[in-house]
Amino acid sequence: MAALFPLCFHGAMEKTFAGKKIPLPDNKYLRIAFGLLLMLGWCFSWLPVLGFWLLPLGLMVLSIDLPFLAPVRDKVMKWCKQASGWISKRWARLKESVS
Repeated sequence: MAALFPLCFHGAMEKTFAGKKIPLPDNKYLRIAFGLLLMLGWCFSWLPVLGFWLLPLGLMVLSIDLPFLAPVRDKVMKWCKQASGWISKRWARLKESVS
């Protein structure tokens, strides 16, 4: 990502979301604009590449600079970890029943 936008990501900070490091612009206003653009992309969710995933990703980026979104981010991350554990257990049981 940083290679695509060298000026925006010059001296980029890395944030960790769901265990993955994501480079984000160092400038607060660029991060806010980036988050808003991601959320705006959600409006085009009827297109194959763009979709519902843009809205939560935009909220995650905005939650870095907007403190009132931090509790929501924490709840969503907690739910995602619980859901991923449930899905992986369910998947393992399904694979065992098939074989």
